[in-house]
Amino acid sequence: MRHVPWPPGVVSEIVPKVPTAWQQAAVPAFVLDPPSVASGHIVARGWLINDTDAPVVTYLLSAPHTLGPLHVRLGGPEVKLRPYSGPQMPEVYPAPERLTLPPHTRVPYERAVVLSRYEFPPGGKATVTWQFVFWNKPTSGTFDIVLP
Repeated sequence: MRHVPWPPGVVSEIVPKVPTAWQQAAVPAFVLDPPSVASGHIVARGWLINDTDAPVVTYLLSAPHTLGPLHVRLGGPEVKLRPYSGPQMPEVYPAPERLTLPPHTRVPYERAVVLSRYEFPPGGKATVTWQFVFWNKPTSGTFDIVLP
């Protein structure tokens, strides 16, 4: 879920389809800061960046009000997901989100991983795998971390 406000001038719209001529360009770029561990969570914060002098239109894979384009998961040989038997999230079908970024804009995205959902040894090593989903052109990466 989106936890941070839009910068001034950013326009987000859910659209029925992505124009066939649209191609993901190098702008905007998505950059993820190294994740931090705080209050029982791993927090991943990244930036969608338009560093040009002109507005940029891009398309993201989104599911309004539930999942955004930033996905984060925790893994590694010392990490095990605890069984979960609570209510299941309803099935949500992703939709294209057209995002217009004014010149020189940084749009923050944030996602938290709840550590209590996992079993791991204190001080264990883990890998945070992230993906930011531009429409049909995701970008991704990993960070190695030490768990609390």
